[in-house]
Amino acid sequence: MLDGTLRGKWVTESGAGGIFQLFPHNIGIEQQVLKSEEPEQIHNRTLQLGSIRLFKADLADIVEMIQKDFTEKKQIIIYERHGNEVTKWATDFLKGIDELSELRSLKLFIQEPGKGSVNRSVNIELLETGDSTVRVSGPDATWVVGKAESVKKALAFYENPVITNYRKHSSSINGFIFIGMLILMPRVFRDFCDG
Repeated sequence: MLDGTLRGKWVTESGAGGIFQLFPHNIGIEQQVLKSEEPEQIHNRTLQLGSIRLFKADLADIVEMIQKDFTEKKQIIIYERHGNEVTKWATDFLKGIDELSELRSLKLFIQEPGKGSVNRSVNIELLETGDSTVRVSGPDATWVVGKAESVKKALAFYENPVITNYRKHSSSINGFIFIGMLILMPRVFRDFCDG
């Protein structure tokens, strides 16, 4: 073509094919190589969560709260079913949630482009064993800290403080029980033998 456009069809030996159209670019080599002098920053915030118990109705509220700052609202949910991880869009997951009787782990993830080439993202992992976490990343430190704290505060409403504190201090509690057992064992054994 006169304007530098190239059009055509392509076909492979296996029969796959298609059409293509190429356009010229008016960007000079200097502009392609030239980049911003300031390096882009990625800010990350990871917060530990306690023991969280959710019911079906709670999940819709959490999904809505997480995607509040995102324009496209394309959130994915990953869960385990029959020993396999299943990934679904949040809307599809919430439509079929009545088919699930119990979830032992749940991961929620959403991202979208931020400033420059750095994406904004929220990643929540709610695990049966191990540490449940909230991870937030983005180019704006204020947004990252604020989003992480607001998500943690919202999820704290569903936290079981007794189990959380036991998990946090279980080694100390078990140590006290063991020491108490060592102190009381000779007395119990003596009373048993005398009686």
